[in-house]
Order: sequence, then structure tokens, then C-alpha cells
Amino acid sequence: MDFIRKVNVEELAKTIDHTILKPNSTLKDVLRVCRETLEYKFALAMIPPTYVKRAVSEYSDCRVGTVIGFPLGFQTLKTKLKEAEEAISNGASEIDMVMNIMEFKSGNKGYVLKEIEEANYVKSCTGFGPRGVTVHDVTLMFNAVNGEIGVKAAGGIRHAEDAIALLIAGASRLGTSSGVKIIEEYRKLRETFGFKN
Repeated sequence: MDFIRKVNVEELAKTIDHTILKPNSTLKDVLRVCRETLEYKFALAMIPPTYVKRAVSEYSDCRVGTVIGFPLGFQTLKTKLKEAEEAISNGASEIDMVMNIMEFKSGNKGYVLKEIEEANYVKSCTGFGPRGVTVHDVTLMFNAVNGEIGVKAAGGIRHAEDAIALLIAGASRLGTSSGVKIIEEYRKLRETFGFKN
């Protein structure tokens, strides 16, 4: 209840990376997400790299982010750097890089540290794994980074209640394809408790 009282609709929207990364998405879908990002004042539109240049060209006021090494992080660091350079050159304001999970699980700490050096956020998952993010995941990550960088929760965030719980647990950013639904639910929730949006 305290969260709902303190955080207005626009403030919640600013924590959301409005995302469209499904493999069957079209340019039309991507441009809709950009329009919604502007309308709802989301942090940014997180879109496939192939559409960054077009989205930035059509919606210059929309902050656009894209993914690197998505969704499993198998690419080499050199390949990821090339992907990132192209994304930035095409107008991406942020990149969301998937670390090499195989190297991590193999204990190659040096490789992984070099790959994630100077990251601004740690992220729970890509949404393409066996499950989505949990409050427990976010709490662990929040405690591990000790406030030095942000925590981005992603994967299976579909309702306002999910978003609230993850933000309370320590997430500072949410990656979701359900941004509009979450904001509309949150707006109704605040109205139910008598708060202005």
C-alpha cells in the first residue's frame, strides 16, 4: 500500500523498458511499441537490433535500446562488441548484453568479468529460459551488487502486482512486453485506493 501511495503512474512507467523481442514480431509491432513508449512515458523501447535505425528514424523522441548476444550469450566478446558498435551507430541509447553463460558455468571468471566490465545493471534473465524472474532472484542480485549498479528484472512480468513486488525487492528497471497492461492495471489500483494518477 505504501508503494502505491508513494509512486505515481508516470514514475512507475519510467522504470519500464517496453519490450518487443519475440521472433515473430514485425516492423509494425516494433513501431507500435515505440509509439506506446512515447505515450506512456516508458524508460525506453527495447527492440531487436535489426529495427533500431528505422525506429529511431521514425520516432526520434523515443529512447530505443536493443539486445546484444541475445538470447543466450553464446557469441564471443569480439562479436558482441561489433554488435554493440553497430547498435550505437544506428541510434540505440542503451544496450542490453547477455553475458556468456557457458563461460560463467565453466568457471572462466576472467572472461566473464571482462565481458561485463562497466555494466550499469545486472539482469535476471532474457525471458527465454526455463522460468521468469522471481522476487528471490531480485533480492539476491540487489544484495550482491550492494547498490553499486542497478538491477533489471525481466522475464514473465505481466501484472502490476508483479512489477510492484520486484521494485520493492530492489529492481530499478523492469523489462517487459506487458508495459501497457501493467500501467493500466496500476492506474486502476491507485484509483481504487483513492490516489490521483
